Amino acid sequence: MTREEAVQAENWQAPAEEGTLLFPPLAHLSELLNTNIRSAVARSGMNFHRPLHAEWGGLLSASFKHPAAKQFWQDRLEEDRELACRILPTVSGTVEKFRCFIQSALSQELSCPSARVRLERLLEQEWPERMLLEHPLVLQSRIADAHVVLIRLAAWRVVDLSLEHWDTLSQTGLEDVVLLENFLPALDPASGRWRAPLEEYLDHLALISGCPSSGNPDQHLAALWEKDIGEGQSPDCKRRLLEHWRRGQARPTADAIAALVKATLQAIFARESRIGDFQLNARLLKESFRFAESCGHLQRTLSRNAMPDQVVSEIFSVYGTEYRRARDALGRPMTHKP
Repeated sequence: MTREEAVQAENWQAPAEEGTLLFPPLAHLSELLNTNIRSAVARSGMNFHRPLHAEWGGLLSASFKHPAAKQFWQDRLEEDRELACRILPTVSGTVEKFRCFIQSALSQELSCPSARVRLERLLEQEWPERMLLEHPLVLQSRIADAHVVLIRLAAWRVVDLSLEHWDTLSQTGLEDVVLLENFLPALDPASGRWRAPLEEYLDHLALISGCPSSGNPDQHLAALWEKDIGEGQSPDCKRRLLEHWRRGQARPTADAIAALVKATLQAIFARESRIGDFQLNARLLKESFRFAESCGHLQRTLSRNAMPDQVVSEIFSVYGTEYRRARDALGRPMTHKP
């Protein structure tokens, strides 16, 4: 999150005018996903140049197929607006506004649990208004809340997509697996280093498309990619690009993801003599690729902006719980509970 966004995160008047407290600006979401959110909103028939609350309404409508998923998030968006525009403005004083927010049902349900607890403890002390707004824990809490909401949304979107293709999921025996959880960033306590989701996802693509365990995943994928597009260039160009993605030195565009996924799937279908829905498989791989890459980018961005590792870990930790809650809410509860 940029310094400008951090300033906005601690400013309670701006979200009240926009009608959101927990839902971040769509420009930030676009940057996180490295894609054009405006096009999704436009496809929903929404005018993008409307208050943030209305923009989110259009995006949520475009993001889910299951009516219950749409309704759940539209309801939470309306609760957010009610809190921002009607309840908080009637509360006197910054400290009391914070207390009202963290004690609200919406905050209890959607915000970052541990950040909320730390903020509650902070508010037990007496603070001058300006000092409170500038306190690092307040800023951490606001930033954590916004990103926890995005992780919760991601869990619901993955569940929504999986239910859309439930027969395929059942055939592969993945009904009781928290999909994509293994591609979340995780901190290795021994080394103090973060696991890179995109590295693991590229290794996964290489493995399922025929790369031997002793082979070089990037060389394998680069060769498939170059063979498919037929540009006459050396695969080394694509290999270097893949290495840049792994290191976070460059981000894959939608076109690049589509091209790599297409080449990978063609190799899989040819290798296994598979007959199936190529477009469906391509869509699922592109969605999961985007998930892994965006999560890795979010972790690097938060860490680069001095967010403590503990807080970053807490942001991603809500995914599994939210995934199970979404499955319950959408009528497909998981058999095995953690």
